[in-house]
Amino acid sequence: MSASPLLNYILGVGGQNAANARTQPPGTARTAVLAAEATAWKNLDPDDFPFLRTIADELRDHDDRAQFLAGVDLILAGVSQPRQSRGGGFPGPSAGSTRRPTKSDARTTGG
Repeated sequence: MSASPLLNYILGVGGQNAANARTQPPGTARTAVLAAEATAWKNLDPDDFPFLRTIADELRDHDDRAQFLAGVDLILAGVSQPRQSRGGGFPGPSAGSTRRPTKSDARTTGG
């Protein structure tokens, strides 16, 4: 089950990067694409796109590889956490308990 989010992330990012590459003519430099996009973001209406204008200069130095690896690290950190520390879900019985969940438990936990 842990492999599923990682595989989906890898395939999703790979597909997105491949699609982005197909929008550019062959031989186009990545730095040129990022510089052009950053300039376009800087020229957006400041009232409609304040956030994009704020980060436009950061886009020029954007590192897809570092961002991809950070995503992998986040997923791996999440799937390696002990189950009880993730929260959510039905609180199962404590160790050694023989109590079974009831309908009243389901109502109080949203399950």
